Amino acid sequence: MITLSPDLCATESSILTLLSISLDYLTDACVWLTKEARIQGYNTAFKELVLDCRENHSFEFNSLVDLSLNDCLPFTQNGKPISTSTYLNPEIEKGNHCPINYELQRGEELFFLRISGKVLNLQGQEIIILWIRKGLVVLGRNITEKKQAEEALKARESQYRDLVETANCIILRWDAKGNIKFLNNYGQNFFGFQLEEIIGQNVVGTIVPETETSGRDLQALMDDICHHRENYSLNENENSCKQGERAWVVWSNRPIFNAKGELIEILSVGTDATERRQAQDALKHSLSLQQATFESIQEGVLAVDNQGNIITYNRHFLEMWSIHPELFQEPNHYKRVQYLANQVKDSEIFFQQVKELYSQPEQDSYDLLELKDGRVFERYSCPQKLGQTIIGRVWCFRDITDQKRAEADLKASEEKFRRIVETAHDIIYLMNAEGILLYIAPNLLTLTGYFPHELEGQLFTLFIHPQDISKTFTVFQTVITSGKQEFDIEFRVKHQDGTWNWYSSNWSVSQDAQGDQLVVGVSRNINERRRLENEFISLVSHELRTPLTSLVGGLDLLASGQLGLLTEQGKNLLSIAINNTERLIRLVNNILDLERMKSGKISLQKVYCNLADLMIKAQEAMQVIADQSQIKFEVDPFDFYLWVDPDRIVQILTNLLSNAIKFSEPKQKVWMSAQVVKLKENGSQISYICLQVKDQGRGIPTDKLEIIFERFEQVDASDSRTKNGTGLGLAICRLMVEQHQGKIWAESHLGQGSIFYVMLPIC
Repeated sequence: MITLSPDLCATESSILTLLSISLDYLTDACVWLTKEARIQGYNTAFKELVLDCRENHSFEFNSLVDLSLNDCLPFTQNGKPISTSTYLNPEIEKGNHCPINYELQRGEELFFLRISGKVLNLQGQEIIILWIRKGLVVLGRNITEKKQAEEALKARESQYRDLVETANCIILRWDAKGNIKFLNNYGQNFFGFQLEEIIGQNVVGTIVPETETSGRDLQALMDDICHHRENYSLNENENSCKQGERAWVVWSNRPIFNAKGELIEILSVGTDATERRQAQDALKHSLSLQQATFESIQEGVLAVDNQGNIITYNRHFLEMWSIHPELFQEPNHYKRVQYLANQVKDSEIFFQQVKELYSQPEQDSYDLLELKDGRVFERYSCPQKLGQTIIGRVWCFRDITDQKRAEADLKASEEKFRRIVETAHDIIYLMNAEGILLYIAPNLLTLTGYFPHELEGQLFTLFIHPQDISKTFTVFQTVITSGKQEFDIEFRVKHQDGTWNWYSSNWSVSQDAQGDQLVVGVSRNINERRRLENEFISLVSHELRTPLTSLVGGLDLLASGQLGLLTEQGKNLLSIAINNTERLIRLVNNILDLERMKSGKISLQKVYCNLADLMIKAQEAMQVIADQSQIKFEVDPFDFYLWVDPDRIVQILTNLLSNAIKFSEPKQKVWMSAQVVKLKENGSQISYICLQVKDQGRGIPTDKLEIIFERFEQVDASDSRTKNGTGLGLAICRLMVEQHQGKIWAESHLGQGSIFYVMLPIC
């Protein structure tokens, strides 16, 4: 193994490592010297020469480095010692390659040494390399010089071959035409070729591909090595193995010349660099990804060292601060920072914060920078460490101008709505999906006598009249499950003084920031409205219905003929008057029923009754009208007992049958049937009776299927005249169905008819 000076290893370690592989296998001694002839490095052959030429083997050393060459090998010329001042060949010191012969005496033996060398300048240090070839040895015995030389040559060749064949590197000899002359065992195993397969073959096409994966022309590279060998004492290229695999090899090349100075072959010693190249490529790819990630970050990033010198930055940093890259060439660090500070509203605070951080390098920092142009930057920094050592600081800047403006707008909006909520005459509140009151507007105290905090966190039904809890909570659950807004939910709320007040509420579903359901409620005191409604009902009952009853009696008397006979025209006019009077009475009765049901003055009288009987009663009640309209009923009575108010169920069915007759053409059919259905609700099966009334009429547009259940709503406004409708029948049906905790809805196809469904729970 070649032994080197530590100083020299530190300067040219990469080259020396490669050269040592080949130099250590050579039989010639090699030594590196300073100009003062002090040893800086040597190979094994030189060490063996020193030991072999020392008569006294008590010469002890751990290393020959820094010893004088004269102390190790006392040369002579013509039997005379050489002075120290002229120990080295002056021609070599001048940089000329000029071999010279020296003698070395050991006892009775005289060695003849041929020394050549070269002067190199390695990073400002002059190094002299000497090659020492051992020649003939003159012995005291009678041995001819020729025999002695042959034996020495044979021994050296054997040693050289053993070293080459056992070397842990590729040793290749190839001629000036690129043909392979020799490849050692390691090289054969590495490339996968047998020696007989490759001897005489060109390096290109066997162990060297024509082009590298990157596209470099390797045929041209091999030609250039042969013609400009001084440029390729060391080179690295991609090689190919027999099975097609690619491998990277670092080659150390040494030209070999004949006596005429002509190149006869090149000795190349190679080491496998595949893993290193792969690691380099992986690192390059990783750095590329990191840089791409660095540039894709939306924040501006700046990295500096401990002295504030800029190490790196991304594009967003330049854009945020309107910086031209040339600014970073400015050697004065203060000027660079001043450019940033000039854009900030308060530059003094900016500088003060930077100074504080550099005085406390371990600290993280976070603050906001307000710029003169109105923008706001969020600034964050943290120390950059290598192991436990702080090597700099990373700054991140994020433009939060839009966010700050949005926050200001939101704050202003919140303040506006807060004032609206606090000054409104209605009570505004929030509930979660379980009905717990989360927030109540401050005006609650004025309207109910309670402070908001007394009710917040409580279930809203705790303050509702016991008679209103069931229907109110049912509506609340409908709002939560359907997500639909509910209007005019009326219930009584207890005042702090113990009295009960009527409120009308609108509920709608919203969500909080976590996605949980919220119910937004707005409730208004309707005590005064309820009083007026009661007065209205009383007015309608006494001031309208009583005169209408008398009017009907008079018209019936005229129609009976007791007051005299009428002409045909008089009879027609009387018939019109009777029909319109009856229509007016139905309208008044419907209005009274609707208002009484809404106010809770009509309560259900539930009993167990057979649904089949109720269906037959409804059919019989409408049979005369059906016959007059030439409509055929097909009723399938369903024998099933229900806990319902029978009069209300018959009223619902007669209303639905009446509508089906009105909107059907003569000779069409109307069906009425019922069945048990099961629906999955809250993880359990619930049984219902489903009543169906089906017709073959004109149908209902899709956008009208919901509003027909509202008061005074009809598919066509002219129906109130042509069909004698009031627009209240379906509204009454819905109220009565809801009183039974049921549901009513319609499905329809224009021109094909409609189906009305009534779903009643089986208790």
